[in-house]
Amino acid sequence: MNDTAYLVHQAPGRLRLRVPGMRGEIPFFHDMVARISPLEDIEAVRANPDTGGVLILHRRDTQQAVLDRVASVVNLTEEQYAPPSAFSRAASGLGKLDEVIARETKGGSSLSSVIFLVLVGLALAQIARGQVMAPATSLIWYALDLTRVKRTRAHGD
Repeated sequence: MNDTAYLVHQAPGRLRLRVPGMRGEIPFFHDMVARISPLEDIEAVRANPDTGGVLILHRRDTQQAVLDRVASVVNLTEEQYAPPSAFSRAASGLGKLDEVIARETKGGSSLSSVIFLVLVGLALAQIARGQVMAPATSLIWYALDLTRVKRTRAHGD
């Protein structure tokens, strides 16, 4: 559980925090709002557990004091927040899908074997349509490349 909060934006009377490690954790954000709301100079606190965001509205002339008070009740870091790249989010999602497939098939299949079957099926469909040269050969090439990667990983581990 990573409850580190990042300051992602500040403007007079507003602070916006992000707690990416706690996204979706509704009780955590309710508790965070309850801990920040009673602090001196705080006017309103809104949290969105779906995004991991927290908006703090405060008296305009108390920015640094409010930031110091907030840091005393939450795990606020001075590090710059760097959102995950689209590639890492996609890779994470594919990893989870691979885990689901392996679990549901009791280890009998994986995402790469499903993709292999789909590519071979698409290649056969292209062959049936008379599209033998480019699309069918490309799909078979990709399917065979997947088996090569799987064999390399099996022998390398």
